[in-house]
Amino acid sequence: MEMTALFRTATGRSFLLFFIIGLSVVSVACSEQEKEKPAVVMDEQKMVEVMVDMHLTEAVLTRIRGAGKDVEEISDDYYENIFEKHNINKKIFDKSFSYYQRNLGDMEGIYEQVIVELNKMQREREMMRKNKQKEASEEESKSQEENTRKSETKKLDLRMDLKEDGKK
Repeated sequence: MEMTALFRTATGRSFLLFFIIGLSVVSVACSEQEKEKPAVVMDEQKMVEVMVDMHLTEAVLTRIRGAGKDVEEISDDYYENIFEKHNINKKIFDKSFSYYQRNLGDMEGIYEQVIVELNKMQREREMMRKNKQKEASEEESKSQEENTRKSETKKLDLRMDLKEDGKK
């Protein structure tokens, strides 16, 4: 019995040792980032620019879908335009995206910048909208002032005409 108990203890320790070593290897492998970025992978700033355009395109396509239209035919054209704008192709984008997915810290930084850029664009758009509303309001005010001035002038002219008619 002592031999069986000793075997169980040794097996348990071995199992525990192998389990710990295996867990260490898996965690190192999972946390291991690619050390060197392949030449075909876009740098982070360019990736941010492309991703911003991708998200804007998705927003447009979502609105088109919401209007009940089929976007399958035009979506490829939209993405091709993005690739042309940034002088890349689908293969470069896919390789870059795949690289950054494996390097989550970099991808997180990219998405933080994408969110900053999209928020900045949204604020600029809201400011433009407010300025247009302000300009329209000012135009309306000027128009009302002009109408009031014209009305007052007509009243004054009418009074003068009445006075002249009364003198005759």
